[in-house]
Amino acid sequence: MIVDFQVFRITKQNTNSELDKIAQEIRDTFTQKSLYSLIDFLFESGVLNEDLKKNLHAYRVIRNKILHDLVTQIFSQKFELEIEEACKLGNKILSDTRFTEMIEAIDTIEEGILKRSLQKIDLASKETPVNEGEKHE
Repeated sequence: MIVDFQVFRITKQNTNSELDKIAQEIRDTFTQKSLYSLIDFLFESGVLNEDLKKNLHAYRVIRNKILHDLVTQIFSQKFELEIEEACKLGNKILSDTRFTEMIEAIDTIEEGILKRSLQKIDLASKETPVNEGEKHE
């Protein structure tokens, strides 16, 4: 009887070990497959009938659309939050007197550069000699 128990225990350990290996291989196979491949694999293995296969594929399509829309919505909401934050920061910058003074100084400098450039163009056009054939008196 003790020998039978030991044989049973050894057989059970080996069987459990083999079953654990097989179960792990199945888990690995399933986790590496896409839902599409998994549905087809289960159908080809005889686990699913044709109707269930069609229903699962229809579910998969709907699930993918929902997930895609959800991801798009999350990015959309994140983008809106980023825009809102940028606007708040922009308003804060625009309300800072140092910034407005700097902008006014830049505008004054640009205005001075523009005036000098226009004066140079005006002077250059007055200094350009007129060709003899173009004189009108």
